[in-house]
Amino acid sequence: MDVSTALLCDAASVRENLLFVLGGGITRLFPPSVPAPMNVTLALTISVHRQEVGRPHELAVDVIGEDGQNIAQVRGAFQVPEAPSELGIHELLLLPTVIPLAGVVVPAHGWYSIEISIDGHHHRTLPFRVVERPAPQVGTGEVQAAPLD
Repeated sequence: MDVSTALLCDAASVRENLLFVLGGGITRLFPPSVPAPMNVTLALTISVHRQEVGRPHELAVDVIGEDGQNIAQVRGAFQVPEAPSELGIHELLLLPTVIPLAGVVVPAHGWYSIEISIDGHHHRTLPFRVVERPAPQVGTGEVQAAPLD
């Protein structure tokens, strides 16, 4: 078993065993102030070998702060009941998964990571940084839009 795809994105969904990702590959968050919600989604594809089919598995996702503090935990279980008959002998079964992290609050600017484990074994680290929103540069042609009333 392996996490073959893991990325932070604006949004993601699963349809017909396909992972649909919008705005994938986020590595920096620019909230207007902190603490702030992450407002992102974690998109995963888990590769399952036919020997791992038919038994339960535990998925753990932890958001870890710069100081090693656990900011958030997501825990879940999954089981692939059986391998499809058309699955080749050397082919892996792909399990697309979407985990919303929009409500997870980051307390300060700095480095964070998302640690992904299956069955107690670490599979992937996704580092990201929460940074102060840059001010628009005067005289560079950069325009800042204001909401309409």
